[in-house]
Amino acid sequence: MTGLQEIELPPGERGRIRVFSLSMSEDEARHLELGRALGKYPDDPSRVEVFPVSNLDGLGLAGYLVEGCGVPEAQVAPDRARLDALGGHVLLLFSRAYAEGGVTLEPEPALTLIGTYDEDRPAARPGPLIETESAKPFTGKPRLSPRDNRAASRRAGAIFFGLVMLLLLVVVILVL
Repeated sequence: MTGLQEIELPPGERGRIRVFSLSMSEDEARHLELGRALGKYPDDPSRVEVFPVSNLDGLGLAGYLVEGCGVPEAQVAPDRARLDALGGHVLLLFSRAYAEGGVTLEPEPALTLIGTYDEDRPAARPGPLIETESAKPFTGKPRLSPRDNRAASRRAGAIFFGLVMLLLLVVVILVL
């Protein structure tokens, strides 16, 4: 089965959102089978959103992408009118829906790709380097293995038993 459009999700892709318009009835959209609709069932279906655009009254789809999904305003601006003019249901497909990427999707004809947007992800800044002795790896007392722990317990028990027996012997000698 070859769909009208194939969509490549490259290996390791992160932080992209694909917006699809759904050309189907409300009932079909509510009961959408993701595997059939996208051509491959997502590894994490919680990374796919299907909802009626009317749920975004006052915010609009463009506003939801910016405010709710972290897409930069400058990226949405050229498509704002088209996104906000959409009616019916939409499907948002986040990159992480397919854990490792490297997937070719063949969406059914009822799904129309409207656009692909990147989430605004601030560059990770390394924190300050901590140079105290306690921050170094493997500081402190090393833990004993279970076998060494049992051996130490047996030795302690044998010493305690020996002391109790010696004390009893001394008491018996003194009493006699």
